[in-house]
Amino acid sequence: MADSANLAPARLAAERAITLVRDTLGLVPFNRLPRSSRVVSLTIAPRAELSAGTAFNGELQRMFPELRTQILTPDIVFDATAGAASGGTGTYVASPTPRLLPAIVDNALHAAEGADIVIVSSYFGASSSTATMTATGGLPELIEGLSKAGRKVVLVSFANPYLAWGLPFTPVFVEAWSASPLSQRAAARALMGLAPITGQLPITIPSVAPYGAGLRRDAQLNASAPLTP
Repeated sequence: MADSANLAPARLAAERAITLVRDTLGLVPFNRLPRSSRVVSLTIAPRAELSAGTAFNGELQRMFPELRTQILTPDIVFDATAGAASGGTGTYVASPTPRLLPAIVDNALHAAEGADIVIVSSYFGASSSTATMTATGGLPELIEGLSKAGRKVVLVSFANPYLAWGLPFTPVFVEAWSASPLSQRAAARALMGLAPITGQLPITIPSVAPYGAGLRRDAQLNASAPLTP
């Protein structure tokens, strides 16, 4: 009973934290889309983040049974110094942040072909392997490729609140603040209209949004009601 009593406030806190920073096309919530919509969820996460996307995609699949998912894992890249590159004596230096290799980006763009909506969620934050709060290498190219292909991109950050800073524009940007299963479910429920969106930014994201920004959305669906076609 104690665990259940603690879970309810934690779930409510996770839902209240969800912040809809931007929605220029009025895509959120998704309840206006038919269940047959072609939705692709691209999860960008460190190799060690085994639970990344599990709860989020599981919740989304309740509304979109044909949801297509793909996990993109950036890698540390070793670049040759001038000496090594010319065949002489030199060294190889690890990139300061993991990168999405071009082949991974190409595969993701292929997976997103024909999609009505593409959700790009990132589980990368500042850590020993990610020294800055800038976006993972290769992510700008992925966003740009999706946009050029005419895809409607929904960007969701589960770790780095400054993720959108320096990235190409996306019609939708959502802050979830945590990669916990509770936050993943809260983000999915908010996007689907199962929970209201009331969060406001406690920070300023340069060139993206000021302190206090946050669009409000009312819940559109009864969480206990069956989802209709």
